[in-house]
Amino acid sequence: MTGNLHKVSINNKAYGELNGVVVFLTDELYKRLEKSPSRQGTLLNAFRIGRAIQGQKHIITLIKASRKSSKIVFNLQKTERVGNQYFINYDEFRRRSRARFFPLYRQTALDAARFYLNSYLPEEFEYNADQLKESEIRRVNKQLPRVLSELSAEEKNKVTIIEEATKTVRKLRRRTKVLKEALVDLQRQSSLSFYQQSLDELRLRLSKNYPEVKGTYSWQKWIYRNHWLFGVQYLTPIEKAKIGFENIPDFLFPTVDGFIDILEIKKPTFETVREDPSHPGSYVWCSETNKAIGQVVNYIQNMELNQLQLTKRINEKYGEEYPIPIQSIKPRAFILIGNSAEWKRKRKEAFRTLNYSLHGIEVLTYDDLIRWGESIILMLSKKED
Repeated sequence: MTGNLHKVSINNKAYGELNGVVVFLTDELYKRLEKSPSRQGTLLNAFRIGRAIQGQKHIITLIKASRKSSKIVFNLQKTERVGNQYFINYDEFRRRSRARFFPLYRQTALDAARFYLNSYLPEEFEYNADQLKESEIRRVNKQLPRVLSELSAEEKNKVTIIEEATKTVRKLRRRTKVLKEALVDLQRQSSLSFYQQSLDELRLRLSKNYPEVKGTYSWQKWIYRNHWLFGVQYLTPIEKAKIGFENIPDFLFPTVDGFIDILEIKKPTFETVREDPSHPGSYVWCSETNKAIGQVVNYIQNMELNQLQLTKRINEKYGEEYPIPIQSIKPRAFILIGNSAEWKRKRKEAFRTLNYSLHGIEVLTYDDLIRWGESIILMLSKKED
C-alpha cells in the first residue's frame, strides 16, 4: 500500500506484455471490492486477474500505450489525469462499459475503453465510432469462420438461438418504434381534447359566480388543475399548505429553469381598471386590483426575507418531483383578476400602460387565459396536422 492507495498486480496471460501490470486502488474502493462477492470469491480477486470490469484490460492497455510510465489509480470519485497519474472512476467506467458491450460482431471491449477515455481526455484519446465499428466488423468477419469451426455442436446450436433471438429483438424494436409513434400521436390528441374541454369549461365558468378560494369549485382549485393555461414554462404548482408558510400565495408556480413565480387569484367579476374622474381620459387601478398588488408586494418581501428556508422546504418536499432544484430568488408575480372581453381599445391601452408601470408584477385578466389557451390548442392542432 502507498499512502492511502493499495498496490495491485494484475496477473492474466491474456494481458500479454502487460501481464503482471501494477495499478492502484483507493482505500475506499479496495475495501469495497474486498467485501463484494463474485465468481472468483470477491471482486478484489476478480480485479487481480483482470475480470472485475468489462474492458478492464483495454482501458489499461490504452493508457499504457499513451504513457508507458503512467500510474493508473481506480477510485470512486472522478476520472481525470493529474501529471503522470490517471484516475479512473471504477463505478462509472463499469456502468458505461457494460452499457456499450454488445455481441462480438457489433462492438468490442477496446471500443468501450476508448469511448470512456475520450469522454474525459479527448485531446489524448481519439474516438471515431464509425471507423472503429467498420474495422471491428471486418476483423470479426475474418475470424468468424475459424471461430465457428472450433465450436461444438451444442455451442453452434446456442449461436443459432442467439441469432434468432437477435432477429426477434430487431423486429420488436421496429414494432416498438411504431407503437411509440402511435402513442405519442394518441397522447397529443388526448391532450388536445382535454385542453379544449378545459377551455370550454372556463368560458362556462365565466358566466357563473364561483367563489375565489373556498370549496372544490373555487377559482383557485380550478386554476391549480388547469395550470397548463399559463404555458409550458411552468411545472406543477406547489401548495403553500404543504410547505408550511403562511404569508405567501396559495400556489407557487415553479418554472422549467428552476425558479418560482407567484400567482394571486381574484374573481373574474371584479373590475380591473376604471376611468379617473378627476383626470378625464386617464385610467387607474380599481380598488380590488390595488389590494391584490399590495398583497403581492407583501408576499414577495416575505419570500425574499425567508428565501433560504423556503427553498429548503420546497426541495425537501418536492425534490424528487421536479427535474432540477427549485430556487426562490426574485419571484415574478402575476395577478389574475377581472375580464377584458368587453373592453374598448382605449381601456386596453390604459391597462397595458398601467401594467408597464409595475416592477416584477403583471396583472392578467381571465380573457388573457382564454387567448393563451386558444394559442396552445392551435399550436397542438398544427402539430397534429
